[in-house]
This record gives sequence, structure tokens and C-alpha cells, in this order.
Amino acid sequence: LLYTAIQQHEGTSWGYVVVGYPRNQTQIADFESVIGRLDLSILVDCTEQYCIKSVTDRYQKGLTTGTQRPDDATDIFKARMVFFKQNTLPMLKYLDDKSKLRVVRADAD
Repeated sequence: LLYTAIQQHEGTSWGYVVVGYPRNQTQIADFESVIGRLDLSILVDCTEQYCIKSVTDRYQKGLTTGTQRPDDATDIFKARMVFFKQNTLPMLKYLDDKSKLRVVRADAD
């Protein structure tokens, strides 16, 4: 669906923003193969401690309001962080090596 939408608007827009994709080296290779180019990738970055605190706070608030997200539970969140480190960090290095990665600090004042 994503690739079809991008290709349908090719030549009619200045570009597009894709949030949360690609997430690994296989997906970035596929993206570049199908779309042909990636001009820039922006990483909204924060420390692991900041991320843990934010997710823990959101989970605790959800418990009291009945709106908790199951993927914010501590054990599931830890697994998500392992997955991120194993799969997404190598892709980000690939983008950085190609000078296509810009990092924005999300936990800065």
C-alpha cells in the first residue's frame, strides 16, 4: 500500500514523510529497490532511560484509567528494546554511513 501510494504521487508532490518505516536493513533495501531513492531519514532519539521512564509512566497511568497498552508492560517493552537494538540500529548506521540520517534529540529541554 505504501509503495503504491508513493508511486501514484510521483512527480506531483515535493516528497513525502513515512513514519516508523523502514525498521530494519531488509526493509530499507526493499524500499530503496522499489522507490529508487531515500533523501533523508530523521531519527527522533532519546536515551534508553528516558524511553523506559516514559513508557513506564504511560503504562502506570493506563492502569488507573483503563487505557493501558499491553506492549508497554515491562517484559514486552524490554523485548521491544532488544529487537530495536538488533534490527533497527544497524539500519540507522547504514543510513548514517550514507549521510542520510539526521538525529533530533527528543529528551532535550
